[in-house]
Amino acid sequence: MWYRFAAYGTINLQKYISEKLNEDFDVDAEISNLLISSLDGKKLDFDLLNENLSKSPLKNFINEFLPSYSIGRKAQINFNTKTILLSVRSPIQELIQSLKHELRHAVDKGRLFRPNWINRNRIDQATNYFSKFKNKLLDQDGNIVYDIDRMIFEMIYLDMINNDENFKKSSEEEQIEKVAKDASKIKRKDLLIDVFKSLAAGEKYNNIQDKYYINDPLEYVTHLSDIDNLFSPQALSDFAHNNNIDDEIFINMMKDIISKLNANSDFSILKYISSDGADLIEGILQHSENPQMIRNVYKILSENLQKYISQYAYSTDQLKEAKKGYNAPRTGKKKKRWSVKYKKSIDCSNPKGFSQINYCKRKRRGGNYKTEG
Repeated sequence: MWYRFAAYGTINLQKYISEKLNEDFDVDAEISNLLISSLDGKKLDFDLLNENLSKSPLKNFINEFLPSYSIGRKAQINFNTKTILLSVRSPIQELIQSLKHELRHAVDKGRLFRPNWINRNRIDQATNYFSKFKNKLLDQDGNIVYDIDRMIFEMIYLDMINNDENFKKSSEEEQIEKVAKDASKIKRKDLLIDVFKSLAAGEKYNNIQDKYYINDPLEYVTHLSDIDNLFSPQALSDFAHNNNIDDEIFINMMKDIISKLNANSDFSILKYISSDGADLIEGILQHSENPQMIRNVYKILSENLQKYISQYAYSTDQLKEAKKGYNAPRTGKKKKRWSVKYKKSIDCSNPKGFSQINYCKRKRRGGNYKTEG
């Protein structure tokens, strides 16, 4: 499929969805309209959202939206049920971008072949469990004393008993069965052990979360696609024009930023263009263990800037071309030019006077003077 070989591993959501459904519609506009039309004040009305979804072509990729009260995740897709959790805490524009991110996961056929990893929910479970039972999990030297299977069982149990009302009402036998079933889904215990070791060493939660999220093989394509979208030529153009920045000044500024971009850069200017995009780039440069991913970040930014420059150059050439038809006044001792209105009034089938006769002859030659051939 085309997206398996797309530039730098990005997924063109517009191209995939419109071709998949054989419908020509603006995917970005459809996503935005779907969410914005479902607002009740500043909050999403999920009944209205699902009603609007039933009328949208996006229903082919999403079965249902459900509210999420999680602080961290803005959107999360369940691939089996095709349901998407949307945060009730996030601003609508952030939800729109997060929904695009999850839809890229939905259409990414390559995700079935990517290595297993540890997701952010597991890191949340591990962190909450560790912070509550740190004293009993570590010995005097800071070493973990429990085996990983016991910690997995206890962290899942703690999460379910705090967040699942049905779990609380279940019998002890049913609870054990539910925990065991969820624990069996963890394929990378080694990564979870590393998370506990990092927590034991005092590493900050956000740093651990970012490190595993950035290096998740499932996120490789979507991360690059997000950057491609958030710093698209159109996004660059919109930022420059909305802030009345001269095109040449903006181009030179972006060239300078890209040429000096590294993990320790000041990302403040990029954050003005896209805060989420700048945070993602910063996270990749600081945490990615994949050199190709880092190279692709530079390639995407450079290529999008080049496309923006091409658009600017094209618009400048158009302006120059338009100026050719502009009857600019002569300067110096030469006589003033005829106005366009006067030229149009000349009847070349009956020219009046020497000047009009010569003008009509030159017009028949295509506007050239005799010396021009």
